[in-house]
Amino acid sequence: MINTILYEENHTMNNQQRHKASVQQTIYYLNTYYSDWRLTKLLSLEKMLNERYTFFNDIKHNVKQHDDENGDATIAQEIKNGIYFDAIATCIQYVEDLFALLNASQKPDYFIKEILTYNPSDISKFIDKLIITKERLGELFHYPTEFGNNTTKETITEINKSTKILEQLILDSLDFYKKHKFKYNKYKHGLSVALRPLGKKIIAENVEKDKNNNHKPYLLAFDSYNLEKAKKRGGFSGKLVMIPFLTDEIRPFAQDLEKEDNLLRSVPIEEINDMDFFQFTELGYKVSTCLKIFIHNYTYHIDYRTKQKKFQLPQGHKTREVLQGEYTID
Repeated sequence: MINTILYEENHTMNNQQRHKASVQQTIYYLNTYYSDWRLTKLLSLEKMLNERYTFFNDIKHNVKQHDDENGDATIAQEIKNGIYFDAIATCIQYVEDLFALLNASQKPDYFIKEILTYNPSDISKFIDKLIITKERLGELFHYPTEFGNNTTKETITEINKSTKILEQLILDSLDFYKKHKFKYNKYKHGLSVALRPLGKKIIAENVEKDKNNNHKPYLLAFDSYNLEKAKKRGGFSGKLVMIPFLTDEIRPFAQDLEKEDNLLRSVPIEEINDMDFFQFTELGYKVSTCLKIFIHNYTYHIDYRTKQKKFQLPQGHKTREVLQGEYTID
């Protein structure tokens, strides 16, 4: 049941009252959050990709390109490329979810405000400044990093092992985010990606190769910023510049167009073109694991009703196995 209330006469709230109200709101909010939704989407995209010729068979005539007689060429190129771009976007959003929660938890009395009104650029800055240490991991995932004399060496060894696993999951998530944020931004705006990179139908030979899973996707994004701006914005690696379309009307004025941010430039997404789709679902499992660890630990950490706290650390990112621990606060 969703409760509807009329606001009562306003009362002056002190810090303790704010804290208790915020904790109760936060625990409710975390109970409503489904941390595996984006993982579900990634696994669905993988299934869609693997079964694309049967999955899209019933609708391909509704979405095929005008020059594609039976729709298979559209599946092999535009739809397949779109699935890959959607997977990139889902991974970036998943990582952003995680770090938005980690960031919001640094201000527990204002968690709801921080998580519901954050600006994505603030999360990017949070990620850029983040330095992962043993102590910082403990702060972010709300578990102790120092233990009393009663803790056995075996337990400390297991905790250190699980801490290393968590550290690697975070580093992998950060690495993916930093590498592929540019592609996500291009896809997010929709009109900056080329799902039909050469501007024409894929040839029949490559359609047959694709049906036998012997044809890699070719992902291409467009940019028009001049090269100096592109370098600053992270959209240019310095290795390759492609002008995908040149005519006698364009060629003489390419330099002028480039200075005006008006020259169509293509950015091949080389690392994705060589990437197995498995890498996306693998990242999904890693982020899902981190989210579950965070939600469990933070819920216990902020609950003022008990001094006995529980925490978890991962023992793997697919097995769902965790190391359980307890600690008491004064």
